Order: sequence, then structure tokens, then C-alpha cells
Amino acid sequence: MQEELYPVLADFFKPALLARMEVVPYLPLSKETLATIIAGKLARLDNVLRSRFGAEVVIEPEVTDEIMSRVTRAENGARMLESVIDGDMLPPLSLLLLQKMAANTAIARIRLSAVDDAFTADVEDAQNDEPVTKDETVL
Repeated sequence: MQEELYPVLADFFKPALLARMEVVPYLPLSKETLATIIAGKLARLDNVLRSRFGAEVVIEPEVTDEIMSRVTRAENGARMLESVIDGDMLPPLSLLLLQKMAANTAIARIRLSAVDDAFTADVEDAQNDEPVTKDETVL
């Protein structure tokens, strides 16, 4: 591969500079690798939520699909993963959880899903099984 890249790089860089460089080609992650990374991130989120709130955590398969579609749309691949989770998925969930904490309400279930290209979050009280807040949608 290096033999194939060198002529292209030599058009832009001087040979003296290329001799000092280690060429590392960009190879995009496979969908399977991305799915494994996403599963690990969601498992860690599940563990944090369970230990912090003592609640059942349900992460629907659509969440993985939506994250996958967002990170494979961009050329950044897995670098976008943290941005999608932290910037798109967690804010509405965090707001619901903070409201419950402010009201001193015990939480029975936390459900994350994705509908119509948007993440949704439901938080259910421990006293009853009715959802406290209906789908909070991320724009």
C-alpha cells in the first residue's frame, strides 16, 4: 500500500519530508466494528444509569440503528459517536432525570428509543407504571 501512496504524496510533499514521515492510511471502520463500539458505549451508559438511579434501563435496538446512521453519514465515523451520544441523545434524558431528582421522585424505569430520526426518552416513577414524561424528542 505504501508503494501506491508514495507517488501521490510525492506530488504534494518533498522527498526529504516524506522520508521522515510514517504514512498511515485512513481506513474507515466497518459497520460491525462501529456496532461493537456503540454497544460498548450503550452498555456503559446502562451501567451508570442502573447504579445511579437503581432503575431498570431499557435501550431499544432503534437507538443503535439511529446512532449508526448518524455516524456513518459523516466522514468522521467513530469520532462522531461521542458527539451523537453526548450532544443528541443524553440532553433530553438528563433533563428528565434532573426534574425527577429535583422533585425527589424515585425512578422505576428509564427507556431510550428512537422514532422518526430522533432520540426519545421516557422516565417512569417508582410509585406507578405510568410514564411521567412522554417522548422528549431531540431536534
